[in-house]
Amino acid sequence: QNHGEERQIRSNEIINGHTSYITKHSADDKHSNRMNQRAKDIADLKKKIGFFSMSKAERIFIAKKEHNKGNECFRSGDNEEAIKCYSKSISFNEACAIVYANRSIALI
Repeated sequence: QNHGEERQIRSNEIINGHTSYITKHSADDKHSNRMNQRAKDIADLKKKIGFFSMSKAERIFIAKKEHNKGNECFRSGDNEEAIKCYSKSISFNEACAIVYANRSIALI
């Protein structure tokens, strides 16, 4: 396996583990169900766009686009869509703390 395939496998294991944890501990909680769906959507998106073959610069570019889309959605009052965009941004660049803060505010 090449490095990209190994990262993809590990990422899938993490996402599946996270999804299993959420499902196991609060299957009837609407918030957890939304988180579970977001995790699945992000995993599907990563596969669709070839995330693991992208350069770091490409991932950061997409993260910034999603962050900006999230800001626009938040300004217009569409918090659910903003949360999705912020989550996508985080999945492409986990190092940007402001996106975590923006997503937290949108969850309130």
